[in-house]
Amino acid sequence: MLLAVGDQDTTAIPEDMLAVSRKLKDAGVLVIPRTRHPFEDIDLDLLITQLTRFWESTAEEE
Repeated sequence: MLLAVGDQDTTAIPEDMLAVSRKLKDAGVLVIPRTRHPFEDIDLDLLITQLTRFWESTAEEE
């Protein structure tokens, strides 16, 4: 499981996401730079790159 949060998010702050991930089995956290809570403002190229890396790493584990 990959939890994503913006580094400028004030609704779901990165520190809280890290705490949640520690309680979940095999969870990771992606902190997206220059991103606030509304994900409409996200850098899609960066998100696609990071998600691709995540999915490739999970495929290697199987």
